[in-house]
Amino acid sequence: MTKMRTKDKVFLMVAIPLALCAAYFYLWRMPVAKRVGALAAEESRLPNAEDFPAERRALEKRLASAEKELEETRAEKAPESSVKGDAGAGAAERQGAALAAFAKHGARVVRVEPVADRSDGWGARGGEVLRATGLRPTPEAMRFTVEAPYPDLTAALDEFAAARAPVVPEGVTMGRSGTKCRWEVVLWL
Repeated sequence: MTKMRTKDKVFLMVAIPLALCAAYFYLWRMPVAKRVGALAAEESRLPNAEDFPAERRALEKRLASAEKELEETRAEKAPESSVKGDAGAGAAERQGAALAAFAKHGARVVRVEPVADRSDGWGARGGEVLRATGLRPTPEAMRFTVEAPYPDLTAALDEFAAARAPVVPEGVTMGRSGTKCRWEVVLWL
C-alpha cells in the first residue's frame, strides 16, 4: 500500500469540500433559485390584493353599462327589410316568378339554365347578398336567355326592384339573333 503524503491529504481536504459545495450549488441551489425567481415573476403579474376591490368595482360598472347598452339595442325596433318575399318559396316557384316578370313586359325567354359554380369567386357577392336578407338561405344563380328590345328588358328588371323581390341581377350581356336583341341575364333567385 502506498503511503499518503501530506500533499495528498491537503488535496483531499480541499477537493472533497469543493466538490460537495459544487454539487450543492449545481444540483440543489440553482434549480431552487430558478423556481423562486419564476414564482416571484408570477407573483408580480398578479393583481395587488389591496387594489382588487377597486378593480372589481370598475369592472362591474363596465359590465352594467354594457348590459344597459344591450337592452337598449334589443328594445330598438328592427329596421324594415328592403326585400319582400316568401322565405319558403322553392326554386321552381322563384324561377316561375322571374319568367312571369319577363313575359309581362313582352320579353320572350328562350332558355333557362343554372349557372355552374366557379372556383374564381364569380357571382359570390349576389348569393351572399341574398343570404343576408334571410329569405334565401340557399340562393341559386340562373342564366336566362331572353329576346326583347332594351326597354322591355329594363322594364322587367325594374319590376324586380319595384316589387322589392329577392332577386339580384349578376350580369347582363347582349348579342344579336337576326333582327332581335338576345340578352343573357344572370339572376340570383
